[in-house]
Amino acid sequence: MQTEVITIRNPEEHTEEIKAAGQLLQNGEVVAIPTETVYGLAANALDREAVAKIFAVKGRPQDNPLIVHISELSELSAVTSEIPEYAVRLALKFWPGPLTMVFKRLARIPSEVSAGLDTVAVRCPSHPVARAIIKAAKVPLAAPSANLSGKPSPTSAEHVIADLEGKIPLIIDGGTCSVGVESTVLDLTCYPPRLLRPGGITPQDLTSVIGKIEIDESLFQEISVQNKVSSPGMKYKHYAPKAPVKVFCGPPAASLRQLLFCQPKKGDGVLCFDGCEPLFNDCYVITYGGAKDYKKQAASLFDALRRFDEEGVRQIYAQCPPDNGIALAVANRLKKASGFDLTYPPSDLMVIGLTGRSGSGKSTVASVFEKNGAVIIDADQIYRILCKSSMDMKRELCKRFGDILDENCEVNRRKLATLVYKDEAALSDLNRITHRYVMHEINNRLIGLQSSGAKCAVIDAPLLFEASADKLCDLTVGIIASKPDMVNRVLLRDGITYDEASMRLNNQPDNLFYVKNCNMVLENNGSLKDLSIDATGLFEKIMQTRINSDVT
Repeated sequence: MQTEVITIRNPEEHTEEIKAAGQLLQNGEVVAIPTETVYGLAANALDREAVAKIFAVKGRPQDNPLIVHISELSELSAVTSEIPEYAVRLALKFWPGPLTMVFKRLARIPSEVSAGLDTVAVRCPSHPVARAIIKAAKVPLAAPSANLSGKPSPTSAEHVIADLEGKIPLIIDGGTCSVGVESTVLDLTCYPPRLLRPGGITPQDLTSVIGKIEIDESLFQEISVQNKVSSPGMKYKHYAPKAPVKVFCGPPAASLRQLLFCQPKKGDGVLCFDGCEPLFNDCYVITYGGAKDYKKQAASLFDALRRFDEEGVRQIYAQCPPDNGIALAVANRLKKASGFDLTYPPSDLMVIGLTGRSGSGKSTVASVFEKNGAVIIDADQIYRILCKSSMDMKRELCKRFGDILDENCEVNRRKLATLVYKDEAALSDLNRITHRYVMHEINNRLIGLQSSGAKCAVIDAPLLFEASADKLCDLTVGIIASKPDMVNRVLLRDGITYDEASMRLNNQPDNLFYVKNCNMVLENNGSLKDLSIDATGLFEKIMQTRINSDVT
């Protein structure tokens, strides 16, 4: 079959193409259409034979129900006769939009649409092209995602083409889907209403309109294929790329630490939050949004999973957001894609990142934290150890900088420093090589501390952010001080000249950098005793906040 692809961004400018698509649907054909959630494979919901084509094209199990799409609220009575009052309230608030509601099914809707159940799932999409096509077809449209069954859902026409070219007559290219995950599905045939699938409309959104709802257990665990379900996506392995997926749950820093401990290798894929990619070596890394940018994660997830297919990775390791808000939808799709192969942090270890300029008082604060029970992981000390012991790191450094080893086959750090002094490219290469090894060792120590039941660890690192070590931390603390105070402390500590001390500080970030990037800042402009008192108070505050957070 020859598949035609037509690009339509504004339906008003393509009335003939919209009319032609509607005619194909009236004639019993299937058409791939854009929606705000994912692309749908549409067919006349009143035509049993047309609906059968959807299942045949997708290779979809017959007991996996479809969602019926209408163009406006007034069309709802054409598919159900039982419309609760709170359904109207939800529709007025969220339609057109990514909310599907489950009602009692009218007999005119073929049982195949609802997998033999007496219910029907209905939504009104907000994408203008989708609504225009529904109106042109003059019938409600059954439209599951326009992909091969079980694969990641399509959020662009290119995804649909990759799966269905040659299998259907027409694909409408309406651009990239704005939401990126399938619609929220709420069952209104029971009370309280039951959330069957999370999506762009969150549980909090729903309860703000109708009050109490229940959450179906299938959102958090695999259910038996023997069970009958009222919504797509509730059973079977869904949204899955070709490679097996292992999902890492928990707070972002803790899930990253567990993921890194698995040591993904060349040929593996890593799906992580923005800024974590420098911590991985050789493997194929995709970031899909900041740790708290759940909307971007939702919009990017399926495209990322498909890119892993294109790359041909053998295993995928994925960081997972929490089970709340729109993040619940992202977490649900990832867990389904993995077949619920989930890993959780083994303990409640608190990891603090401690950083600051030379002479700021960072070492004093680290000492105070240690006296209060924290385990200190000194990044500079680890670097010095690796310069002696890591053959792999030494090999990489020699390959880039030549012979920089001393008579003991250890890295001559002074010689290396002179090679990168005032050479930004060389310094960047040095950091790129050494940070990776240092971070790997830091993470190994953190995992060991987790396993031992430790409660708090501190990563003491002057280049905390530059090395992406902040991504391993639950929170970060910056120590700042006035430049004259820092210069004097460096002079006393290191025995260098005033000009050398000033130059060293000039090559480091200013205080504003730490104020902007750290979760907490401690200002050291008093005596050593004052700093110790302030550091003790800060540590107690951090740990108490963590305790209160765990309790709540």
